[in-house]
Amino acid sequence: MNKIKVMPMELANQIAAGEVVTRPAAIVKELVENALDAQATKIIIDVFEGGIAKIIVDDNGVGMSPRDAELAFQRHATSKLFREHELKYITTLGFRGEALPSIAAVSEVQLTTANKDTELATNVFVIGGVVKKIEDSTRSVGTQIVIKKLFYNTPARLKFLKSVPTELAHIADIVGKLALSHPNCSFSLQHDGRAVFATPARGRLEEVCHALYGLQVAEQLLPVKAIHNEFGIEGVIAKPEVNRANRNYCSFFLNQRYVRSLVLSRAILNAYATLLPRGRFPVGVINITLDPQLMDINVHPAKLEVRLSKEQECCTLLTSAVKGVLLKQDLIPDYQITTPSIQRSETVVRQQKLDLRSPVLKPEPVERGAEPRAELNPQTVKAAFPMMEPLAQVEGTYIVAQGSEGFYLIDQHAAHERIFYEEFLKKLTTKKLQSHMPLMPLMLEASHQEVAVIISCTKQLLALGLELESFGQGTYLVRKYPDWFQAEQVAGWIHEILALLERSEKISVAELRDEQAKLMACKAAIKAHQKLSKAEMEMLILNLSDCQERFTCPHGRPIFIHFSKYQLEKMFKRIM
Repeated sequence: MNKIKVMPMELANQIAAGEVVTRPAAIVKELVENALDAQATKIIIDVFEGGIAKIIVDDNGVGMSPRDAELAFQRHATSKLFREHELKYITTLGFRGEALPSIAAVSEVQLTTANKDTELATNVFVIGGVVKKIEDSTRSVGTQIVIKKLFYNTPARLKFLKSVPTELAHIADIVGKLALSHPNCSFSLQHDGRAVFATPARGRLEEVCHALYGLQVAEQLLPVKAIHNEFGIEGVIAKPEVNRANRNYCSFFLNQRYVRSLVLSRAILNAYATLLPRGRFPVGVINITLDPQLMDINVHPAKLEVRLSKEQECCTLLTSAVKGVLLKQDLIPDYQITTPSIQRSETVVRQQKLDLRSPVLKPEPVERGAEPRAELNPQTVKAAFPMMEPLAQVEGTYIVAQGSEGFYLIDQHAAHERIFYEEFLKKLTTKKLQSHMPLMPLMLEASHQEVAVIISCTKQLLALGLELESFGQGTYLVRKYPDWFQAEQVAGWIHEILALLERSEKISVAELRDEQAKLMACKAAIKAHQKLSKAEMEMLILNLSDCQERFTCPHGRPIFIHFSKYQLEKMFKRIM
């Protein structure tokens, strides 16, 4: 008997649906992207029980004719792609014609649509991928799609869905990303009849951030814009004091298409560098415009990952643009008043100060061969350093200084650490990579995980100037190490390098020198509870003012806290 057979269409559809319909959020993403491709300026999303019970997406786009409404449920039916060469010029969010058939294969679907050329709307009812009924209806121009009984015919998938709050969180996340990429379209998300969030359609990115992240984040956003050769960058980033515990709050878009990219995320982190504490991540929205030929978006079923040509050039421009914006900002955090009655007044003041007249986040034509044009050059522009006079110390740890706009508390260890860090890093980066050969080899004891790293990363270790020779089980002789390592720190640094290589096989000499400069600065800086004279405090502040970045220590902790005159008067009820 023949072993190879053509599987039934129903089974093939369910398998194909598994690539697209992974959870309710994936359905919402596909339907909203279709609405945006249909030129919608208003999209309403209603979900029930985390999208498991029902999903409704209603838009005011161009709508469909009766024949198009029927064809839309056939696999690979699309209005956006017809010839092979068009794969190089994809400008729409959807293009493969898989979304509706895949969704319909594992649910019950009702589509109601109308366009400007027809008097009546069209209703299409589909169950398990089979069109059951088509009839006339009424509605305004646009499309509404209702999804019910998700995974009713594939119970194995249904049981792997998470809780209602978790599924709702995924939906809110993807709708939020789409709203950030299209500030000229209003989005409304509701769950079980209650509003989750809504955005206006005025094209102001800060207003969308306000709706998604709140006023305190929105008022700390800084515009970013740069153009160079094939790439244009436009968006907003938050000051370092606004940070999060994961990367999810920094969103990247290529021609308004949301993508996940560790490479772009790393480029942003390189710009923030020592302005953020370890393990904290920035908040931002970055849209990169480029020729569609420079990216391949057809490499992931959900189109969330892309291949990007000239990736390094794009990352360099992004890092330079973001760093240039940060360097010209006063990044001293203000003391936050937390008394409830005063907090309400502060909120009103912040609302009055928030300027929502920001650049629109939308694709702009990129001028070929244009000169680099980022927001001010990071080599020449630096934020103004506040004039201040040291008055005293608190607990021998914090310097109290007075300025024209109130007073400051300065962490003396963090300030001194920043001064030493930039001094040491400058010395280390001007030295060529050379290895030191000790007269007597140093002994190193390695764990079994470290042994595995040493064996698999021998070339990387040699490139960093490290030569290790096996000397029995778990023991190594250190034959060579970088000459800028301090002898007493060699063993500790090798353990640190092995830990870094275990997490990522890519570690550069520059990263290693940066970590060494941080360690040396921390050890050399004055400590807490160390008394300083007024002259020493003045010299510390003067030396800090000459640093490239003056507002955080090398590990991202703040050096200053500012107490404004207004805040003082509010606390003492001089202003009500």
